[in-house]
Amino acid sequence: MKTNELYQKITDEIVKLLKKQLAGGGQSWINLKGNCLPHNLTTAKNYSGINTLILSIYSSLKKYEHNGWLTFNQARKLNAKVKPGAKSAPVYYFTFVYKDSKGKTIPPAKIATMTKAEISVLDAYGIIKSYAVFNAAQVEGLPENLTSNDLEITLNDFEQDQQAESILNNSTATIYIKKSNEAFYSPNEDIIVLPLREQFPKNMKFYEVAFHELSHWTAHESRLNRPIKNKFGSAAYAKEELIAELGAAFLMAEIGCEKLITDNAAYIQSWLSVLNNDPKIVISAAAKAQKAANYILMKSLQAA
Repeated sequence: MKTNELYQKITDEIVKLLKKQLAGGGQSWINLKGNCLPHNLTTAKNYSGINTLILSIYSSLKKYEHNGWLTFNQARKLNAKVKPGAKSAPVYYFTFVYKDSKGKTIPPAKIATMTKAEISVLDAYGIIKSYAVFNAAQVEGLPENLTSNDLEITLNDFEQDQQAESILNNSTATIYIKKSNEAFYSPNEDIIVLPLREQFPKNMKFYEVAFHELSHWTAHESRLNRPIKNKFGSAAYAKEELIAELGAAFLMAEIGCEKLITDNAAYIQSWLSVLNNDPKIVISAAAKAQKAANYILMKSLQAA
């Protein structure tokens, strides 16, 4: 399958899921389970970017209590068996193919032995590939140790607050918390303004909003340099809001909390509009949201 066809396939999948959630009465359309990002059961590595988004949507819609995934062959090597009729979820990965001056593809093993200077003069072609994975709930006979700790873990409120506050405090962002009816990030002043914590019905709602605005904050030209001064209602505006929502979801999952992506019908409709016009936008948004979350979390690691 050609790269553009894969982009379209990914986007069609997301559009289908968004429409299903919109038709379901405005339910939140992604549920990142606390302390349990989508991960490969055999390697224990978390999926990232667009794969985090897709697998979390699948897990939420199917109400899987596990967020561990594996391929058909990985299940077979564990002497486990994919249940008859089980439908897989798609996982995508990006890689590069390098060619020499004669247009001949250079084997990955040789690339691994080359210096950065040698690689920089080669012609590089980005490609996207896909493969199928199954949720742990779709597989019979898995070793118990692979799934026993895979259930959602909920930390107590004090621990959650401490972790969230640490991320906010270590971000180096200028944050004003005051009695207000709005939350926003101002790119001109490079500040975040948030309502009082007491104005939120639940503690974690405050942090969801704070992380959303903090994700916008990473767009500043001195940080990740994303277009942030976008016209309301434009495709660029919708994309940045999608980045911020996903960034907040990734951060909430990191501290062991659920983040339910907005049930705001207007947002979902605007995202559907831009997705239909640009099949690459959801992949780009998820990758940039992951980068934003990583940038913020790195600040906490550096401050530790």
